Amino acid sequence: MENTQENIIGKKIVLESFDEFNSKFELVANFVSPALKNITEVDSKGLLVKYGFIDLTFKEALGQNFVRIFGETKKLGFQNLLKKDQDFKQWYFETKNNFDNYFPLEIEITDCCVTDKENIWEDKHFYS
Repeated sequence: MENTQENIIGKKIVLESFDEFNSKFELVANFVSPALKNITEVDSKGLLVKYGFIDLTFKEALGQNFVRIFGETKKLGFQNLLKKDQDFKQWYFETKNNFDNYFPLEIEITDCCVTDKENIWEDKHFYS
């Protein structure tokens, strides 16, 4: 079961700093379904720097459902920032070390759903 949340897709979340990341996206997830816990196991900062997107998973505290949120920014990600003659590893570490310089950061929610399968997006999003 995948119940796409059309009312969330296209919303833009503006972060003044990375410190706001968890709280702002927990608000979005709990708007979709209350009493959720973030169970994302990946480095969200690293995903933002490298790919310019986020992929979050929240689980209902008392239920079997998950809320998945996928978002993108044009301000980060190698496809947006890496120059043709630039070394990827050097670019990645420089960008990650200067991460605070990219704020405020706008992230647009490009997919959001309630599902009973944590890995529902394995075939939908290349990273999942």
